[in-house]
Amino acid sequence: MKFVIATAQGPEHTYVTHALADALGDRLAGVIVEQRPGVELSLSRLRKIHRRYGVLRNLERVATKSVRKLLGQDRRRDQALREIVGYQLLQLPSKCQLAEVASVNAPPSIDWLKKMAPDVLLVYGTSVIRKRALQTPSKIALNLHTGISPHYRGSGTVFWPLYNREPSMVGATVHECTANLDGGRIFSTVQAPLQDEDDPYSAFARAVCAGAQIYAQAARDLAGGADLSGQVQDLGVGREYFFRDLTFVQELVMEWRIRRGSLRRDIAASRTQ
Repeated sequence: MKFVIATAQGPEHTYVTHALADALGDRLAGVIVEQRPGVELSLSRLRKIHRRYGVLRNLERVATKSVRKLLGQDRRRDQALREIVGYQLLQLPSKCQLAEVASVNAPPSIDWLKKMAPDVLLVYGTSVIRKRALQTPSKIALNLHTGISPHYRGSGTVFWPLYNREPSMVGATVHECTANLDGGRIFSTVQAPLQDEDDPYSAFARAVCAGAQIYAQAARDLAGGADLSGQVQDLGVGREYFFRDLTFVQELVMEWRIRRGSLRRDIAASRTQ
């Protein structure tokens, strides 16, 4: 059975890719890495954004980005990943092919995937996989979602359980990758082993580590010929969060809860439940 990984270029992606590569060995035929270029704010793009969101929504987006910058979120996330996940160069088996692309859904990427002809496509951290890419594996496409589905689907699925005072719902899910975002059959879930001093950044890193373990086990099971039937999700349970749902208001509330110690107490209390 032939496997191909589709991922991105961050340290968390490299960590998961190494876990999968170690589990699969020679069965890993290739890795396609999405390297998302920066977005240039041309006049035409600014007009498009204005038409799509309107004045008030765009002001809110500016405020949210400003708050995130003031809180040093990029630095804190980078530090948490460095301490928990670590930074490694991508090292692949000698016969494994590597493709670096701007988008996993672009025609050159689809052509590369068709040429590789995988039985299984293992996805983590790319942009939303479209139908043409999902059709390239002969058997199945799987995805690692850093959230516990179906309860927390979409984006911000480590932040929202903490915000909603449900730290026990921070974790990861291995599920079938379909056109329905985070909605395919579930094969495995895991709860992240949070520490009292964790914040959303370190909690994310711990979810990645826990998720990498169950993803590697799912890959081993498939490589060994196991029939992963999975469990159909009840999408009436939980909620799908979108990027637009997380604004500067929730960011400031979370920062206040971190500094006053209430997040620490929530995590400690979740261990006794």
